[in-house]
Amino acid sequence: MLGVFELSSDCSIVPDGGLGIRFHRVELVEEHETASAWIAELEILGDLPFHKGERRDVRVRIMSDEFRLDVEARKPDLLVQHGSDFVGSLVLI
Repeated sequence: MLGVFELSSDCSIVPDGGLGIRFHRVELVEEHETASAWIAELEILGDLPFHKGERRDVRVRIMSDEFRLDVEARKPDLLVQHGSDFVGSLVLI
């Protein structure tokens, strides 16, 4: 599944030089359903590094079949977290 990932401009866990690694394990949370987080892997497409505040196309691999099928059908806006840190937002296309 493909999406557009916007890396937060104030994310403290992203180094000043940007992300230089293509694959990232994250948690996805529906914007209005923050009680549940689902493990996913984002593959950054295009040139690296990926800097704070930028948008990039990504390939999304959601580990839960149930959640994957649900978001494929509904295409909700998703928040991207790493642990308790907010990393950015994801729109599925």
